[in-house]
Amino acid sequence: MRIAVVGGGPGGLFFAVFARLARPDWQVTVWERDSAQSSGFGLVLPRRALETLRQRDPDLSHRLDSRMVWWENVLIRHNGGSVSIAGPPYSSISRALLLSELRVRCQELQVQIRTGQAAPDSPELARTHELVVAADGANSLVRSAHQRSFGSTPKVGRSRYAWLCMGEQLDAFQFYTLERSGNVIQIHSYPHATDASTVIIEMREEAWRRLSLASDGTDAFGESSVQFCQQILTDAFGKVPLLAHSRSWRRFVSVSAESWTTRNVVLMGDAAHAMHFSTGSGTKLAMDDALVLVDCLAGEAGIESALQAYQNRRYPTVSEFARAAEASRVWFEEIDAYRDKHISEFALSLLIRSGRISAERLRWAGMQALRDTDEPGFRRARVELGVFAEPRRIS
Repeated sequence: MRIAVVGGGPGGLFFAVFARLARPDWQVTVWERDSAQSSGFGLVLPRRALETLRQRDPDLSHRLDSRMVWWENVLIRHNGGSVSIAGPPYSSISRALLLSELRVRCQELQVQIRTGQAAPDSPELARTHELVVAADGANSLVRSAHQRSFGSTPKVGRSRYAWLCMGEQLDAFQFYTLERSGNVIQIHSYPHATDASTVIIEMREEAWRRLSLASDGTDAFGESSVQFCQQILTDAFGKVPLLAHSRSWRRFVSVSAESWTTRNVVLMGDAAHAMHFSTGSGTKLAMDDALVLVDCLAGEAGIESALQAYQNRRYPTVSEFARAAEASRVWFEEIDAYRDKHISEFALSLLIRSGRISAERLRWAGMQALRDTDEPGFRRARVELGVFAEPRRIS
C-alpha cells in the first residue's frame, strides 16, 4: 500500500514509524513544507505514553529515554502565596530533538521524507496513493480542501499567548500570575532540557493591547515584546536569559472536526482535534491516533472500513479530552475572576478546572498541600466550586 503523509511533525512521523514497523511492505512518504522549527519549544508526554512507545518501538524509546526531562511537582504562585503539589510523573523533550530522533528512525525504516517541500494537492495525492494521512496541524490544508466532508468549525480564543525558551532548567511545572498595570499576566512553564525550559506567557486580548505589545498594529513579536517578556522572566525566575521566542502573539484556535475520514483521506492529531495547550495532551493524542490508525489499517480488510474503525475507536476518547481542554481554555481566559482569591482557593480551582480531576481525587492521590496551606480556605473553595461525584483518572 502506498501511503502519503502530509505533515512532518511528531504525529505524522510517529505514524510513519509505526506503519513501517507493522507492515514493512507499505510504502510511506512524508511531506513537510516547513524546513524550520515551528513555535513551541518543549513537548510534554505522560508516563503512560512512553510505556506505550516502549512496547511498540523499544529502539526509539531507548534513544529518547536519556533525552527526557522528568518532573512530578506542580508549583503555583498567586497573589503573594505559593503552594507545591505532588502529582503524577510527566516528561518533556525539546521538540527539535524529538523530531530529529523521529527522522532518524524513519530513515532506518526506509520512510521517504521530503522536507521543505509542499505536498501535492490532496485530490492528486488521493488519486496516486491508497491512503492520505493529514497530519498537517490545526491549520490543515488537507482538511480545508475537504471542508464539506470533515465539517470542522475553528473556535478562536480570547487571549493572546507567546512561546518562549529560557536558559534554565526548572525542577517542576510552574504556573504564576503577575500583574502589570492592573492586567493579569499568566506564566505556564516546564523544563524540556537540562539547560532550558519552555515558558508560555498568556493574557487577555485587551490586556495585550493596553500593554502596547502590538508591534506596529500587528501581532508580530517586536522589540517591545522582547523587553516585556525578559522582564517577566526576571520577575518570575530571577536573571535568566531569553533564548528564543515565537514570531507572533497568537490567539489559540481550537479545532474539532465532525468527521475524520472521507474516502481514502484521514485526519489525525491537531488536524482533527487541536486543543488548548494548557492540557499538555497534544503530542500524546497524536501518538495515540497514529497507533490506533495503524492497528486498524493492519487489521481491517478495506481502507474505508479501517478508517471508520479508527474514528469509532478514537472519537469518544478525544471528545472527552476536547471537553476538558475547552473548560481549561475558558478558565484561563476568565482568570480575572480569581485574581483576589487566596492561594488555596485559587490553586484548587486551577487544578480541577477541566473536570477531569475532582477535589476528592486530589485528596485520594495524596495531594495534601492545599489542605495544609489553609484548611478554611480549602473548605471555602470546595463549597464554592463543588466536588465532582465521580473522580476521574489523572493522566
